[in-house]
Amino acid sequence: MEKPIIYACSDSLGETAERVARAAASQYDKQEFNIIRVPYIRSEQQIEELVCKAEAHNAMICYTIISPTLRRKLRELTKSANVTVVDIIGPMLAGVGTLTDTEPTLKAGMIHQLDEEYFKRVEAIEFAVKYDDGKNPMGFLKADIVIVGVSRTSKTPLSMYLAHKRIKAAN
Repeated sequence: MEKPIIYACSDSLGETAERVARAAASQYDKQEFNIIRVPYIRSEQQIEELVCKAEAHNAMICYTIISPTLRRKLRELTKSANVTVVDIIGPMLAGVGTLTDTEPTLKAGMIHQLDEEYFKRVEAIEFAVKYDDGKNPMGFLKADIVIVGVSRTSKTPLSMYLAHKRIKAAN
């Protein structure tokens, strides 16, 4: 039996749609799913092609598309094609909208803008590289965490992983 397909699409990277699809699919542990990320949806033509593929493969679509025009087109086409579709971001936008008098920007990829968190992450990565493998013991004093272990025990990969979590690690 072929794995059921879930198209996780977005007008940005599609990471959120894919993660939500994987989280939901993981609850069906006796079934494997083929989750296909479809990023950078920018046109109605792309929507039409996606819906045709989903219909042909008896697949479903989940999405985090911000553009009201593209969202509307996707809903219309999936309804007439009898394709299951789940709007992941829409209900959240509506909910958050009840907490404010401002309007959403409706720009794709806003979560990926360069912000303070991004610069902290870059700083932590640079720190991990600079103070890797005891190159400069002064790093031990500046580090959030110092990793100690024998050779070849993955201290460097762990330092890099922690750096992506904004933790300055020396080893």
